[in-house]
Amino acid sequence: MAAVTGTNGKTSVVHFTREIWTTLGFAAASLGTLGLVTADGRRSGSLTTPDPIALHDDLATLAGRRIDRVAIEASSHGLDQCRLDGLTVASAAFTNLTRDHLDYHGDMMRYRAAKDRLFVALLAPGGTAVLNADSGEFARLATLCRATGHPVLTYGSDPAADLCLLGCKPHGSGQRLLLNLFGQR
Repeated sequence: MAAVTGTNGKTSVVHFTREIWTTLGFAAASLGTLGLVTADGRRSGSLTTPDPIALHDDLATLAGRRIDRVAIEASSHGLDQCRLDGLTVASAAFTNLTRDHLDYHGDMMRYRAAKDRLFVALLAPGGTAVLNADSGEFARLATLCRATGHPVLTYGSDPAADLCLLGCKPHGSGQRLLLNLFGQR
């Protein structure tokens, strides 16, 4: 299971992750704002991160269908309310953190702490943290992840990031991407 948190970008990242896994031949699903999505259809959902009972019911259904790769949105509300507790998260990604949801969290410190739970409490020992090197939260979060034994994979606009998008062109129904991946084009 891969989980994605951030103020913006969660839906896109879990959708793209599911599409990549499916293209590579894996039975995959995504769960979040768009509902539970598999290669053969979509079921609407009402919450970005469902309550624990609905979440575990969805995961049991997927397991029964032999879908073994799931990308899930980890909203700050869901993290704060422990909706993902009990899951084994193999990799966790962070997109960004901007001023939002302060009506719920009260201040940025509590909002940040909710996002941090994904990496501190839910990411499996040795699980990979995928971090946006362009975010103002990057240095703090990378230090936190490394201190808790998680390898860090970086992405961003700086070619020094582990993954950097150098360019893209429309192609057919998709895009051709030029990437710098671990220093290789």
